[in-house]
Amino acid sequence: MKRNILALLSLLLFLPANATDNAMEYTYVGDQPIVYYGTRRVESYDLAIKFDNPALAGKRITAIRAQVNSPAQEISNCSVWLTSELLLEKNENGKKVNVPNILTQSATLSEDGWIEATLDEPYTLTEEPIYVGYTFTNSVYNEENRGPIAYSQNRHEGGFFIHTSMTVIKWKDYEETLKGILPVFVTVEDGYGDNQMAITGYGTEYPHVQVDVAWSLPFRLYNIGLNEINSIDYSYEVDGRNGSNHIDFASPLTPNITDPYTVKLPIDAIDNLGSHTLNIAIDQVNGQANTANMASRTLPIEVKELVPIHRTLLEEGTGAWCSACPRGAVAIKELNRLYPENFIGIAYHSKDPMMVMAEFPVDFPHFPAAYINRGRMVDPYYGADNSQNEDFAIEPLIVEDFSQPVIAAIDVASTWADEEKTAINAQAYVAFTTDVTDHEYRVSFVLVGNGLCGEGKNWSQVNSLSRSEADNLHPLLRPLADAGNPIEGYIFDDVVLISKEPYGIESSLPLSMPAFKWHNIDYNFQLADAKSLYTPDATLIQDKEQLEVVAMLIDSETGKVVNAAKAHIGKKSAVKEVSSSATKISTLYYDLQGIATNRPSQGIYIVVDTYDDGTVKSHKDYIR
Repeated sequence: MKRNILALLSLLLFLPANATDNAMEYTYVGDQPIVYYGTRRVESYDLAIKFDNPALAGKRITAIRAQVNSPAQEISNCSVWLTSELLLEKNENGKKVNVPNILTQSATLSEDGWIEATLDEPYTLTEEPIYVGYTFTNSVYNEENRGPIAYSQNRHEGGFFIHTSMTVIKWKDYEETLKGILPVFVTVEDGYGDNQMAITGYGTEYPHVQVDVAWSLPFRLYNIGLNEINSIDYSYEVDGRNGSNHIDFASPLTPNITDPYTVKLPIDAIDNLGSHTLNIAIDQVNGQANTANMASRTLPIEVKELVPIHRTLLEEGTGAWCSACPRGAVAIKELNRLYPENFIGIAYHSKDPMMVMAEFPVDFPHFPAAYINRGRMVDPYYGADNSQNEDFAIEPLIVEDFSQPVIAAIDVASTWADEEKTAINAQAYVAFTTDVTDHEYRVSFVLVGNGLCGEGKNWSQVNSLSRSEADNLHPLLRPLADAGNPIEGYIFDDVVLISKEPYGIESSLPLSMPAFKWHNIDYNFQLADAKSLYTPDATLIQDKEQLEVVAMLIDSETGKVVNAAKAHIGKKSAVKEVSSSATKISTLYYDLQGIATNRPSQGIYIVVDTYDDGTVKSHKDYIR
């Protein structure tokens, strides 16, 4: 069976509240509880969500309902409305009032606290976003009943806008302020079929690809049908060249008219530099004709000489004695799983048997702590959330970083230097997208070990989460609730074993470099140098098959990491540009478990071609 399983970069599960053959409800409400809020004044409230799904163009809004805190509150003068922008105008009393520019309609208040209205004239959606809102007056205020606004503790951008007659006199976005969204449900009707997948554009601001290299930018796809989607067939055309592909999803894409799925779709290489046009269409969904209105899209694509893979480096400070540190290891493991092409996490250990450095290249004021590219300090699990309420908040920070374009490419390869495997030869490849003039960049190499484990108290990981109830923890952390304290036989991964030049090798790159020229930097690791400072003369080389080399490109003038690469010993990270005169000398196929072969059977492989000038080119392929 043909299979081409692609990673979903984002998946927001805000499902339609109701679905029929002709209608769905658009809402950001999920499984979090409803709570209440108010200004503690008798006044009128205008509340809205941003309705933003171009895939629903041509369908009609026919009804709106929103939950409020009633009958606990005295609520009256209810209405619902639509507007293309949130507008205010002064009335005859000089107060700023809400002035929707599409429609306003009076609404009823049900006994169980729902403001509801069926629109007298349904509104036909376009590709442009609109705001869906409701208005009411809170007629009585007292200490017992001070929260007329009901809101869900789910999170979603554009999920909570507020204006009031006396307190919030300008429109404000309260989604971040209250960490929640309004319980608004919008009935959208017309033409829902069983299998409908809409494509609305790229899932990146930078639709740039490298010349002569097969590519797979992320695309925004909406399941606006009634069925789960298990597979799609798509076709495309660039410069008169046509292609097609079939994808089976590892997990079904459930119906979701609120949020797109961001999916990478492989496209064949383009051999001409400059601006081009991509015509792409989702032809079939679950093997059936795709009946969505927006089944196809015409999009711009920019083909460049070099488009580096941007890999984000997270350097963590940790220790086996640190009771809060297991969350950092959990986060790095999950980020490695989610983003193997774009994320690199390494751990510097302090005051335990894996400590190899007296001073670290970054300042860890406490443990755990981490730095993104030696710039921003964060918690390795909670990210920038100092309140530690938002689980796995490091993920969006990492994704935001590697989604940005980067000025230089770096790749790394390594081989054993001798038959006894006592030393490793590493080589980094660096090229810039623009000319570099009189600016110092350096390359640093780090040897990292996985699967480290030892006996005795100092190798046991202290674990404060052992006192927690598993059901109260995020799924990533739940195993720690049952792991004990300390955790005996703990397996340590991503451990820095050797870092001789943490700030970069002096003169490893010229001060001036022309664009697109590759520079090779050689380095040698002696495994005898992987010794513990905590346990004198103890080697930290436990399993030579679990060693990795990390190369980082450092801007010496700022101290920040520009880009990085990682590879197992004997393998390459490379997606390196091939010169026009190079000749291919070998091809290896790596399966999805990383096992190499030169005689592949049917399945998905990473194809790595090596050329006689030392360059390497790789792409994903399905072997039939």
